[in-house]
Amino acid sequence: MSETAAGQIKGRLVFSLRTSGQQSRIQKAQKDRQTTSQIDQRNLYIEAVAAWNNLSPEEREIYKQTAAGFDLTGYNLYIQEYLIANAGGPTKAIYAQGIYGLAIYGNI
Repeated sequence: MSETAAGQIKGRLVFSLRTSGQQSRIQKAQKDRQTTSQIDQRNLYIEAVAAWNNLSPEEREIYKQTAAGFDLTGYNLYIQEYLIANAGGPTKAIYAQGIYGLAIYGNI
């Protein structure tokens, strides 16, 4: 085995370098349970990305400039705010406690 092999072969055989040394392993396929909550969350992300794509270049630039002060991209800031504003129930509270928190941005 190579001393510096890293990556995958057909998505299943994985090579990596760990603190214990070079490693190869079989990657188990992840289960996609398709729960109602997961589907709702995925749909919310799809909506957020579509909304970002519909912004004008000027609107995107405002987000880009605002996000620079928080070590984020404009895209990341917009998606985060969209998710917080449009999530319902406990999900909204989870987003609101995020690492950056919506309150520090103010209104854009």
